[in-house]
Amino acid sequence: KAKTNIGYQKTIIKEIGKAFEKEGDFVANERSKQVAAHFYEQALIQFINAECSSAEINQIKTKIRKANNYAVKNEFGRVPIEMSIPIEVVDNALSKYTNKELFAVIQILVADPNGMISYESTEKKIKQEIHPINPFSVTALRKGIKIAKVDTIEERIKHEVIQTMVPCIEFSIRVFLDKIFDIFLYNKSLFVDELRKYIIDSDFIDDNRIKTIEHSVKLYLNKDYISSMHLIVFQIEAILKKILHSIEGETFNYKSKKMTELTLGTIISKLLKHQKVNTDLLRYIEVNLTDQRGKNLRNDIAHGNRNFKEFNKYDNQLLIYLLMKLAALKSHDL
Repeated sequence: KAKTNIGYQKTIIKEIGKAFEKEGDFVANERSKQVAAHFYEQALIQFINAECSSAEINQIKTKIRKANNYAVKNEFGRVPIEMSIPIEVVDNALSKYTNKELFAVIQILVADPNGMISYESTEKKIKQEIHPINPFSVTALRKGIKIAKVDTIEERIKHEVIQTMVPCIEFSIRVFLDKIFDIFLYNKSLFVDELRKYIIDSDFIDDNRIKTIEHSVKLYLNKDYISSMHLIVFQIEAILKKILHSIEGETFNYKSKKMTELTLGTIISKLLKHQKVNTDLLRYIEVNLTDQRGKNLRNDIAHGNRNFKEFNKYDNQLLIYLLMKLAALKSHDL
């Protein structure tokens, strides 16, 4: 009879959680904070199932974050990556932009494969290098919490692709993209008008959105990267939503008697399934805007997770570049 009593069951579950927490405390002092975080996570699961108080649940969450932060700082090995590229290669890639009108520079940049790290090419390379039998599971951490547990070979491949792309993106936006934007900055009095001429023909950007984009670009030109990035990132989301709407109609979910707008992650996933928008472009946006293992710009900006110094011209220019790429899409191609 006691075994069927819900209160009794919750007490047992809570005690199991406490046992995990106790083991975590022991391991944290004797062996490893990273291992301790695993035990704390198991304790958290039990506390949630036992419907423990918010104070008890918050306490174990704090232990998880502190243990992971300590592990990343003191227990994980750091492998420095030195990236370089011959100056002749850079000069050759930039030569096509020399002595061109500003509007032509925008057109060339949008069409230039050097501007975007290819997800599909990176994936192909990773598939050739990764062992088909994956005996290891990988835990991805971000700001002290576990954001992904990679167990299957498919998950491992995607994880490795993102981990490979991110430093390449950082290198690209500083070495290549920044040089192109120097041209725009040199002609800053013309840039907004020329950009307007380029995006005005877009099938997915209306006049009201163009005004918002113009304002955000002016903020960028005035080095107000915080305001500019807050505006541009959500214009990108709105454009992708409009593209999806042109393919499958209304873009909201109906669940539990409520209607909610689709998240950007869901919008990208749906567009990928339709295979009408360039896969590399969608994956590039995903890695930069919504994947927590990537740059995660959209979510970090939306949830206030970026500090002052992280609002920089390189990421601002990346967002403007993504907007240019989306402006080039035509409805008749979808």
